[in-house]
Amino acid sequence: TPITLLHSRLHEDFYQVTNPQGFCLIININTYSTGSGEEERKGSERDVDRVRKLFRKLSFTIKEVQNPTTAEIDDFLNETKKSKELAKHGSFVCFLMAHGRKDPQGRDCIIDGHGVQSPVLELAAKFKASVCPDLAGKPKIFFVQACRGSGTDEVTHRGLAVDQLPPEFAQNPALYPPESDFLFCFFPTTEGQVSYRDPQTGSVFVQTLCDYIEQFYTEKHLEDIMILVKRHMAEKPCEFRNERGELIKYYCVAQTVSQLARQVSFDPSKAQKRSRSLQLFSLGSR
Repeated sequence: TPITLLHSRLHEDFYQVTNPQGFCLIININTYSTGSGEEERKGSERDVDRVRKLFRKLSFTIKEVQNPTTAEIDDFLNETKKSKELAKHGSFVCFLMAHGRKDPQGRDCIIDGHGVQSPVLELAAKFKASVCPDLAGKPKIFFVQACRGSGTDEVTHRGLAVDQLPPEFAQNPALYPPESDFLFCFFPTTEGQVSYRDPQTGSVFVQTLCDYIEQFYTEKHLEDIMILVKRHMAEKPCEFRNERGELIKYYCVAQTVSQLARQVSFDPSKAQKRSRSLQLFSLGSR
Protein backbone atom coordinates (compact mmCIF):
# COMPACT_ATOMS: atom_id res chain seq x y z
CA THR A 1 0.00 0.00 0.00
CA PRO A 2 1.14 3.64 -0.39
CA ILE A 3 1.50 4.00 3.39
CA THR A 4 3.79 1.00 3.81
CA LEU A 5 5.87 2.03 0.79
CA LEU A 6 6.25 5.49 2.33
CA HIS A 7 7.44 3.94 5.60
CA SER A 8 9.93 1.86 3.65
CA ARG A 9 11.34 4.86 1.76
CA LEU A 10 11.64 6.89 4.97
CA HIS A 11 13.62 4.12 6.63
CA GLU A 12 15.98 4.01 3.65
CA ASP A 13 17.08 7.56 4.51
CA PHE A 14 18.26 6.42 7.95
CA TYR A 15 20.66 3.79 9.15
CA GLN A 16 18.82 1.01 10.91
CA VAL A 17 18.20 1.60 14.60
CA THR A 18 18.49 -1.50 16.78
CA ASN A 19 17.97 -2.37 20.43
CA PRO A 20 20.54 -2.18 21.86
CA GLN A 21 21.76 0.47 19.46
CA GLY A 22 25.41 -0.53 19.71
CA PHE A 23 28.57 -0.09 21.70
CA CYS A 24 29.50 3.32 23.07
CA LEU A 25 33.21 3.17 23.87
CA ILE A 26 34.70 5.72 26.25
CA ILE A 27 38.48 6.00 26.33
CA ASN A 28 39.50 8.59 28.91
CA ILE A 29 43.05 9.45 29.89
CA ASN A 30 43.34 12.05 32.63
CA THR A 31 46.36 10.98 34.69
CA TYR A 32 49.85 11.60 33.32
CA SER A 33 53.27 10.67 34.67
CA THR A 34 55.89 13.32 35.34
CA GLY A 35 57.98 12.03 32.46
CA SER A 36 55.13 12.40 29.96
CA GLY A 37 55.38 16.19 30.00
CA GLU A 38 51.60 16.46 30.30
CA GLU A 39 49.39 17.72 33.09
CA GLU A 40 46.40 16.03 34.68
CA ARG A 41 43.17 16.58 32.76
CA LYS A 42 41.05 17.69 35.68
CA GLY A 43 37.31 17.59 35.11
CA SER A 44 37.36 14.86 32.45
CA GLU A 45 35.56 12.49 34.82
CA ARG A 46 32.56 14.83 34.54
CA ASP A 47 32.53 14.26 30.80
CA VAL A 48 32.76 10.49 31.22
CA ASP A 49 29.85 10.49 33.64
CA ARG A 50 27.73 12.65 31.31
CA VAL A 51 28.41 10.47 28.27
CA ARG A 52 27.84 7.27 30.23
CA LYS A 53 24.43 8.35 31.55
CA LEU A 54 23.20 9.79 28.24
CA PHE A 55 24.18 6.91 25.98
CA ARG A 56 22.88 4.35 28.44
CA LYS A 57 19.56 6.23 28.24
CA LEU A 58 19.78 5.95 24.44
CA SER A 59 20.07 2.14 24.71
CA PHE A 60 23.77 1.89 23.96
CA THR A 61 25.97 -0.67 25.66
CA ILE A 62 28.70 1.25 27.48
CA LYS A 63 32.27 -0.02 27.42
CA GLU A 64 34.88 2.21 29.01
CA VAL A 65 38.50 2.17 29.96
CA GLN A 66 40.22 4.69 32.22
CA ASN A 67 43.87 5.70 31.79
CA PRO A 68 44.86 2.88 29.43
CA THR A 69 48.33 2.59 27.95
CA THR A 70 48.69 2.66 24.18
CA ALA A 71 48.93 -1.15 24.18
CA GLU A 72 45.81 -1.42 26.32
CA ILE A 73 43.92 0.90 23.93
CA ASP A 74 44.84 -1.41 21.05
CA ASP A 75 43.77 -4.48 23.02
CA PHE A 76 40.50 -2.82 24.02
CA LEU A 77 39.62 -1.87 20.43
CA ASN A 78 40.78 -5.17 18.95
CA GLU A 79 38.67 -7.08 21.46
CA THR A 80 35.67 -4.88 20.67
CA LYS A 81 35.91 -5.26 16.90
CA LYS A 82 35.87 -9.06 17.28
CA SER A 83 32.74 -9.05 19.46
CA LYS A 84 29.92 -11.17 18.09
CA GLU A 85 27.49 -8.58 19.48
CA LEU A 86 28.43 -6.16 16.68
CA ALA A 87 26.39 -8.17 14.18
CA LYS A 88 23.24 -7.34 16.18
CA HIS A 89 24.05 -3.63 16.50
CA GLY A 90 22.99 -0.81 14.21
CA SER A 91 25.75 1.67 15.04
CA PHE A 92 29.06 2.25 16.80
CA VAL A 93 30.18 5.24 18.88
CA CYS A 94 33.59 5.99 20.35
CA PHE A 95 34.67 8.89 22.57
CA LEU A 96 38.40 9.65 22.73
CA MET A 97 39.36 11.98 25.60
CA ALA A 98 43.04 12.70 26.19
CA HIS A 99 45.93 15.05 25.54
CA GLY A 100 46.93 15.11 21.88
CA ARG A 101 49.84 15.92 19.60
CA LYS A 102 51.11 15.38 16.08
CA ASP A 103 53.69 12.63 15.61
CA PRO A 104 56.81 12.99 13.39
CA GLN A 105 54.75 11.89 10.37
CA GLY A 106 52.28 14.70 10.99
CA ARG A 107 49.49 12.39 12.15
CA ASP A 108 47.20 13.54 14.94
CA CYS A 109 47.50 11.34 18.02
CA ILE A 110 46.11 10.94 21.47
CA ILE A 111 48.71 10.53 24.21
CA ASP A 112 48.60 7.92 26.95
CA GLY A 113 49.65 8.55 30.54
CA HIS A 114 53.28 7.74 29.79
CA GLY A 115 53.55 10.05 26.77
CA VAL A 116 53.15 7.35 24.09
CA GLN A 117 51.15 8.42 21.05
CA SER A 118 48.32 6.62 19.23
CA PRO A 119 47.31 7.99 15.80
CA VAL A 120 43.57 8.69 15.89
CA LEU A 121 42.94 7.51 12.35
CA GLU A 122 44.73 4.23 12.99
CA LEU A 123 42.39 3.64 15.91
CA ALA A 124 39.36 4.41 13.74
CA ALA A 125 40.65 2.22 10.90
CA LYS A 126 40.27 -0.85 13.11
CA PHE A 127 36.53 -0.60 12.42
CA LYS A 128 36.65 -0.29 8.62
CA ALA A 129 34.37 -2.75 6.87
CA SER A 130 37.35 -4.63 5.41
CA VAL A 131 38.62 -5.58 8.89
CA CYS A 132 35.37 -5.38 10.87
CA PRO A 133 32.68 -6.78 8.54
CA ASP A 134 30.02 -6.81 11.29
CA LEU A 135 30.01 -2.99 11.10
CA ALA A 136 29.83 -2.81 7.31
CA GLY A 137 27.12 -0.41 6.19
CA LYS A 138 26.67 0.89 9.75
CA PRO A 139 27.60 4.32 11.11
CA LYS A 140 30.89 4.54 12.97
CA ILE A 141 31.02 7.77 14.95
CA PHE A 142 34.09 9.17 16.69
CA PHE A 143 33.91 12.10 19.11
CA VAL A 144 37.39 13.44 19.83
CA GLN A 145 38.03 15.67 22.84
CA ALA A 146 41.79 16.06 22.80
CA CYS A 147 44.19 18.83 23.68
CA ARG A 148 47.48 19.58 22.01
CA GLY A 149 51.07 19.95 23.13
CA SER A 150 52.90 19.78 26.42
CA GLY A 151 51.70 20.75 29.85
CA THR A 152 52.89 24.31 29.20
CA ASP A 153 50.09 24.65 26.60
CA GLU A 154 47.51 24.28 29.33
CA VAL A 155 46.78 27.58 31.03
CA THR A 156 44.19 28.35 33.67
CA HIS A 157 41.92 31.37 33.49
CA ARG A 158 39.48 31.70 36.36
CA GLY A 159 39.45 27.96 36.87
CA LEU A 160 39.03 27.00 33.21
CA ALA A 161 41.66 24.74 31.71
CA VAL A 162 42.58 25.65 28.14
CA ASP A 163 43.24 22.88 25.60
CA GLN A 164 44.25 23.04 21.96
CA LEU A 165 43.56 20.54 19.20
CA PRO A 166 45.23 20.27 15.77
CA PRO A 167 43.40 21.38 12.61
CA GLU A 168 44.51 18.65 10.20
CA PHE A 169 41.31 16.58 10.29
CA ALA A 170 39.12 19.18 8.61
CA GLN A 171 41.83 20.52 6.33
CA ASN A 172 42.83 17.24 4.73
CA PRO A 173 39.93 14.87 3.95
CA ALA A 174 42.42 12.53 2.25
CA LEU A 175 43.55 11.45 5.72
CA TYR A 176 40.24 9.68 6.31
CA PRO A 177 39.56 6.00 5.65
CA PRO A 178 38.52 5.65 1.99
CA GLU A 179 35.06 4.32 2.68
CA SER A 180 31.68 5.54 3.80
CA ASP A 181 29.79 5.32 7.09
CA PHE A 182 32.32 7.22 9.23
CA LEU A 183 31.60 10.45 11.08
CA PHE A 184 34.32 12.35 12.94
CA CYS A 185 33.31 15.10 15.38
CA PHE A 186 36.14 16.95 17.02
CA PHE A 187 36.88 20.16 18.85
CA PRO A 188 38.42 22.57 18.17
CA THR A 189 40.02 22.49 14.72
CA THR A 190 41.45 25.89 13.88
CA GLU A 191 45.00 26.82 14.87
CA GLY A 192 44.90 29.22 17.78
CA GLN A 193 41.51 28.15 19.02
CA VAL A 194 41.20 26.66 22.48
CA SER A 195 38.81 24.36 24.26
CA TYR A 196 37.83 24.79 27.86
CA ARG A 197 37.56 22.16 30.55
CA ASP A 198 36.17 23.16 33.92
CA PRO A 199 37.33 20.88 36.78
CA GLN A 200 33.82 21.12 38.23
CA THR A 201 31.67 20.69 35.12
CA GLY A 202 33.82 19.13 32.38
CA SER A 203 34.66 20.28 28.85
CA VAL A 204 32.55 22.77 26.93
CA PHE A 205 32.39 20.49 23.88
CA VAL A 206 31.33 17.23 25.52
CA GLN A 207 28.85 18.86 27.86
CA THR A 208 27.27 20.95 25.07
CA LEU A 209 27.18 17.95 22.74
CA CYS A 210 25.41 15.79 25.31
CA ASP A 211 22.96 18.57 26.18
CA TYR A 212 21.88 18.94 22.56
CA ILE A 213 21.70 15.22 21.85
CA GLU A 214 19.53 14.72 24.93
CA GLN A 215 17.25 17.59 23.93
CA PHE A 216 16.79 16.72 20.26
CA TYR A 217 17.47 13.00 19.72
CA THR A 218 13.78 12.28 19.13
CA GLU A 219 13.39 15.14 16.64
CA LYS A 220 16.61 15.49 14.65
CA HIS A 221 19.29 13.31 13.13
CA LEU A 222 22.85 13.54 14.39
CA GLU A 223 24.34 15.84 11.76
CA ASP A 224 21.55 18.37 12.31
CA ILE A 225 22.22 18.17 16.05
CA MET A 226 25.91 18.84 15.39
CA ILE A 227 24.93 22.02 13.50
CA LEU A 228 23.14 23.19 16.64
CA VAL A 229 26.17 22.34 18.76
CA LYS A 230 28.49 24.31 16.48
CA ARG A 231 26.12 27.26 16.36
CA HIS A 232 25.84 27.32 20.15
CA MET A 233 29.59 27.26 20.61
CA ALA A 234 30.19 29.89 17.93
CA GLU A 235 27.61 32.27 19.38
CA LYS A 236 28.49 31.83 23.05
CA PRO A 237 32.19 32.59 23.54
CA CYS A 238 34.15 31.59 26.62
CA GLU A 239 35.14 34.73 28.52
CA PHE A 240 37.82 35.59 31.06
CA ARG A 241 39.86 38.62 32.10
CA ASN A 242 43.60 38.70 31.60
CA GLU A 243 46.18 40.02 34.04
CA ARG A 244 45.47 43.57 32.91
CA GLY A 245 41.77 43.17 33.56
CA GLU A 246 40.87 43.12 29.87
CA LEU A 247 37.92 40.96 28.84
CA ILE A 248 39.06 38.20 26.50
CA LYS A 249 36.62 36.18 24.40
CA TYR A 250 37.32 32.87 22.69
CA TYR A 251 34.97 31.66 19.96
CA CYS A 252 35.38 27.90 19.76
CA VAL A 253 33.79 25.90 16.96
CA ALA A 254 33.41 22.13 16.84
CA GLN A 255 33.86 20.62 13.38
CA THR A 256 32.74 17.43 11.71
CA VAL A 257 33.89 15.39 8.75
CA SER A 258 31.15 13.12 7.47
CA GLN A 259 31.37 10.10 5.21
CA LEU A 260 27.90 8.93 6.12
CA ALA A 261 25.65 7.50 3.43
CA ARG A 262 22.45 7.98 5.45
CA GLN A 263 21.17 9.89 8.42
CA VAL A 264 21.88 8.75 11.98
CA SER A 265 19.14 8.67 14.59
CA PHE A 266 19.90 8.12 18.26
CA ASP A 267 16.21 7.60 19.04
CA PRO A 268 15.88 4.07 20.47
CA SER A 269 12.11 4.08 19.87
CA LYS A 270 12.82 3.91 16.12
CA ALA A 271 13.92 0.31 16.60
CA GLN A 272 10.35 -0.64 17.61
CA LYS A 273 8.81 1.60 14.94
CA ARG A 274 10.95 -0.01 12.27
CA SER A 275 9.94 -3.47 13.43
CA ARG A 276 6.25 -2.55 13.25
CA SER A 277 6.68 -0.93 9.82
CA LEU A 278 8.38 -4.03 8.45
CA GLN A 279 5.53 -6.15 9.78
CA LEU A 280 3.00 -3.88 8.07
CA PHE A 281 4.99 -3.99 4.85
CA SER A 282 5.14 -7.77 5.01
CA LEU A 283 1.39 -8.00 5.57
CA GLY A 284 0.66 -5.53 2.79
CA SER A 285 2.73 -7.46 0.26
CA ARG A 286 0.87 -10.71 0.78
